[in-house]
Amino acid sequence: MIDRLLAAENVCLNNVLLFLLLISGTVLILWFCAKIKKVEIGYSDSILISNYHKVINVQLQDIKSISGCVYFRPEVIWFSLNRPSSFGKKIIFLAPLRSEPGFDDHPIIKELKDLVSLSKSV
Repeated sequence: MIDRLLAAENVCLNNVLLFLLLISGTVLILWFCAKIKKVEIGYSDSILISNYHKVINVQLQDIKSISGCVYFRPEVIWFSLNRPSSFGKKIIFLAPLRSEPGFDDHPIIKELKDLVSLSKSV
């Protein structure tokens, strides 16, 4: 009888732990995904940033630094702004998949850095 009670208590504890793990995993995924933005090259030395509800226009010369992480798939790219936008000072977006994967910076990073340096030199 006691063995059955202990087994039932163990199953209940496992269910609670599984539920807490599921909830915490969901919160972490939502927290990370909420930060991801959609970024497009705009007109006249600007980029368009969208959180899929609202779109803002940021000038390329307002970008302070650009970096990324090659260890995730799809790759994550972020850039920091000189002054905060309505989406914050750090913008994170996912890079398009490469045809040839590698452990060097995504070509988008180099293109953005070139565009930013060109806009700052004009």
